Amino acid sequence: MRKAFFRQNPYFKKGGDLNQYKQALLAYKNRQMDSLTDYVRKHKVSKDFIDYAKAEINNEYVYRLFIPLDNKYVSRHDLPSGYLQDAIPEKNKVSRAYKTALADKYIYNYTHSPVSNFDSVYTNIMYHFSGQDRAFLLSTMIGYYALQQKTEYQSKLLHVIQEAPKYVHNQQYLNYIHRAEQFYTMINHPFPDSVLTHTYLISFNGNKKITLKELLNHYKGKALYLDFWASWCAICRFEITGSHPARQYLAQKDVKWICISRDTDEKAWLKAVKKDSVLQNQYLLCNVPASPLLKYLNINYVPRYVLMDNQHDIKEPNAPHPASYFSNKNFEKLKKSIQEITGK
Repeated sequence: MRKAFFRQNPYFKKGGDLNQYKQALLAYKNRQMDSLTDYVRKHKVSKDFIDYAKAEINNEYVYRLFIPLDNKYVSRHDLPSGYLQDAIPEKNKVSRAYKTALADKYIYNYTHSPVSNFDSVYTNIMYHFSGQDRAFLLSTMIGYYALQQKTEYQSKLLHVIQEAPKYVHNQQYLNYIHRAEQFYTMINHPFPDSVLTHTYLISFNGNKKITLKELLNHYKGKALYLDFWASWCAICRFEITGSHPARQYLAQKDVKWICISRDTDEKAWLKAVKKDSVLQNQYLLCNVPASPLLKYLNINYVPRYVLMDNQHDIKEPNAPHPASYFSNKNFEKLKKSIQEITGK
């Protein structure tokens, strides 16, 4: 039933007209409501189903209103007057789009710059929500700010994390908060000894098995850009071979680019490295997916990048990508991060 409601939803393209996009979304929403009315007329359904379907249609509409902002195609300053006036999530405990709409409206796009307005986002959640909605928004907010990796709100975020169990009782949310805290608090710290000594890698040049501690000692005094990839990952391969400006920039700044494959097939790894002709600083991670390194960094996908300073403290556990596969802003973000770490 849900698929029937949401086929061929309008899409916003960068540079498009926001008013036209909204009118297309509104027209599509109305068509879905008409389809629901027709369906209810022909079939015997419960009131709960009708309430769910109406909420899902409305919340999908709200979520899609925020897509131009989510994709960074526009800023809040670019929005036409009244664009978000009807962006009101409709509460429904089984609507999957309800939580997405909530997070979009009250966290990711609550202000023109949520990262710089921690207090505003937090205060609004605490004063205007309760129960499961507050628990969801609070845990999502913690995850969002942890992912941004900024230190300017560090004491505030850690305080919110400490206080969270007073308002959050859902174990799934609490586990998420715990993972977010682990991710955030690794910033400005080295890998723990348990990770350094129990993580094993195989070097491409020499085919020698070494520990992560030995690898880092090999690059002592050098800032590092760890590139986690796999031979079967097309985006990884593109960013390894198609990021020459980034490679040159890192070399100029004396930052070593270290490629760490999470392949489980050593032959596939060797073949990919040779085919891509990027032979320097290539390592194969052992014991995937149980590697202590993967678990510590919570690497569930590739590509993933980690930036470390010349003391090998983790500065950005989710560093910018080096190439323009997703956005031409990636390289500029990486350059800024490198400049902050190297001071040059």
